Amino acid sequence: MNYKDFMKTIKTENFAPVYLFYGVEMFIGELLIDNVIDKMISPGFEVFNYNLLKDREITAKEIVQTCNTMPLGSAKRIVVVKEEVGIFERHAEADIQELSAYLKDPSPSTVLIFTLVKGDKRRKIYQTIASKSVLVELDKLNERDLTSWIAARIKKENKTIQRVALKKLIHHLRYLENKEMTITAVDNEVQQLVNYVGDEGEITVEDVETIIPMGIEENIFKMLDFSLQGRIAEAIAISRELMSKGESPFGMLGLIVRQIRLLLMTKLLLKEGATLANIAKTTGVPQFVAEKNRRACADRPLSLFLKNYFFVQELDIKMKTGGIEAEKGIEWALLNMKRDR
Repeated sequence: MNYKDFMKTIKTENFAPVYLFYGVEMFIGELLIDNVIDKMISPGFEVFNYNLLKDREITAKEIVQTCNTMPLGSAKRIVVVKEEVGIFERHAEADIQELSAYLKDPSPSTVLIFTLVKGDKRRKIYQTIASKSVLVELDKLNERDLTSWIAARIKKENKTIQRVALKKLIHHLRYLENKEMTITAVDNEVQQLVNYVGDEGEITVEDVETIIPMGIEENIFKMLDFSLQGRIAEAIAISRELMSKGESPFGMLGLIVRQIRLLLMTKLLLKEGATLANIAKTTGVPQFVAEKNRRACADRPLSLFLKNYFFVQELDIKMKTGGIEAEKGIEWALLNMKRDR
């Protein structure tokens, strides 16, 4: 199940005896656990009925003993075994047998939750736990859920955010494009925004642009657009600024190739009459990025993107084989990019 399914379980209180929270978005897992505690443990009795196990020295036997302890003044005991315990890394047969015996006949008065961001699914200990647990997948949020989550997070701070500012915030965060970006990092950025606006009730586009700088992909998009318009000096200024901040010219060219490929694909899909949703799905980008790409190529000919795609592919080979100096290669691309006529 996903986190939404588990939220429904919390509402119905129809809990399974054992869960495995698995995935990169453990921040959401922590919120789910907090909701379980609020729902199932009487106020003031948390210290008696909630056990957070995170010490490396904790044994499988201690986990089982904790789970078999009857709750006091509440219907359920909540036991959370954090990844830091290292239970999924253990090979000892005694640990496996201890947990296996409990998982075959778990205490009906305990909800046991294991957490794991990444793990070796081939290990026997993992298979033992996973086979007897309900898996709650904590994958990255999709665009719609991310938008809702950020809006709710800002509302919780008694503030609002302009719709266009929210879209720009999501774009600048690059959560949907960057595999390493998690909700934990998003939450930190949102908190910075909230702190920045202070007593002001609304977060604006200007606030977002001030606190969360434009990401490299947006800079690459802007640089390309300037080049295609013939605004070469402005395009080169962006490229030099990026390299001064440590960006690799090879990485930049890779992003240029990717962006031109996306524009080419978008143009071809538009000629076929594809909807914006289909363009986003086919090109593998969020819908707001697909809309930006659609606007960028709507009034430009297909031949423009075809010529530029082959041009940057050849340049990529020259840069990698030493045919042109890497730093100069980016400026050469911007100078010689086929432009709007």
